[in-house]
Amino acid sequence: MSDHGAGSRAGLARFRRGNPGREETREVVRHLLAGCSECRTATSRIWPTARAPEATDPRSDGSNPADYDYSEAFARADRTLARHQVQFAEERGDVPHLRRELARHPRSRQGVLAENSARFHTWSLVESLLDDYRPLCQADPEEAAHLARLALRLSDRLDIEGYGRERVCDLQARSWAGLANVLRVQEKYRESEQAFARARQLLRIGTGDPVEQAEVLSLEASLWSSRCHFGRAITLLDRAISIARRLGQRELWARTLVQKAKYSTDRGLPEEALPLLLEAQKHLDPTFDPRLVATVQHNILYALVQTGRFEEASAGVAGTRALYRKLDYPVDLIRLDWLEARVTHGLGLLEEAESRFRKALNGMLAEGLDYDAALVGLDLAVLYSQQNRNPEIRELVAAMLPVFSSHSIHREALAALVVFREAVSRERLSTALAQDLAEYLRRAAVQPQLRFQPPPGLASR
Repeated sequence: MSDHGAGSRAGLARFRRGNPGREETREVVRHLLAGCSECRTATSRIWPTARAPEATDPRSDGSNPADYDYSEAFARADRTLARHQVQFAEERGDVPHLRRELARHPRSRQGVLAENSARFHTWSLVESLLDDYRPLCQADPEEAAHLARLALRLSDRLDIEGYGRERVCDLQARSWAGLANVLRVQEKYRESEQAFARARQLLRIGTGDPVEQAEVLSLEASLWSSRCHFGRAITLLDRAISIARRLGQRELWARTLVQKAKYSTDRGLPEEALPLLLEAQKHLDPTFDPRLVATVQHNILYALVQTGRFEEASAGVAGTRALYRKLDYPVDLIRLDWLEARVTHGLGLLEEAESRFRKALNGMLAEGLDYDAALVGLDLAVLYSQQNRNPEIRELVAAMLPVFSSHSIHREALAALVVFREAVSRERLSTALAQDLAEYLRRAAVQPQLRFQPPPGLASR
């Protein structure tokens, strides 16, 4: 609000989105009725068409607004809010049943069933689908795409009169952005770009909710990062960060800072990532998404390892492991095993590091994460090169090359692997070359155009 702090502005944003608390609703209504023109303009899109001023404006008779009795206005607002709360509570209660009913049918049938039956045309069901698609983007992109498309089809069937045209446009924009995000993961970049364009178009005719805009900006930033246009990605993300900061949306603020830190890591700049992650950590709250809390902690440890601060990283491993165990994320625990192996290696505990690398390698193979397993193998090769254990290195190389080749990595990465293989076969592998190759392939996974540059003199051996 114009004369209040970030917390009040955040309250106004939640009021416009339809999810404030009861006391916060009363505070916002009181502020608006008292005559704040800026905030009235900001919320004008969610009000019904106003009646004539003399019928609605308590100041039309020239009286002091402070003397006006707002109790009836508050009572009407409370009754309206109560009706909406009951409606949404009923909708949310129906969601598990509707999701189970859909799940009994094949994907091809679910869309047709949902489109042709009005009981599926609810705001809460669409939000449920959008909540569930995102965690599946990497693990099961086909299912994630199905959920996003289903949310999009249902958002087109929502009752405009009941929910409000502009709010429905916001939800449709969120659905298009969700689909665009899945298409990005599937490397369908042109289709993703088109879907984001549609999301932006819908936002322009929606409520103008800045939080919705920030969410779309952060997702679109991921598209441009995936295409290695980091400048454009960071520009979009900085806009999202600015919105989150201005509105006091601490969770969104933390998430966007983590995202920006990832872009720094992807570019091989962990020293830039670390302060962003530490700032994100300041905004975390126990009520936030616990996965976000764990992700921030894990990424801080990773940045510490990348910058050679192994003692500090070691001190944080146990707490992060406890979080993952509580959340029951086995894959994240395996990735943490890998990170801890790198920590112990950095501390010079070679025997312990080898055991931890082997544990992470076996865990990734069991989960079908063969590309990550090959990267762990490279870390093991670095350790073995320090001990001149060439037979073990040759064994690792023989296992890794088919994995990288099967993932259709680009020509530069394959050329780097050939250099590595030749160095091993001639027993001329240096620890520096093994380290450089391991780091290069980690970065090449997100920067396909990246060229491998071995240390001087090593490429020709």
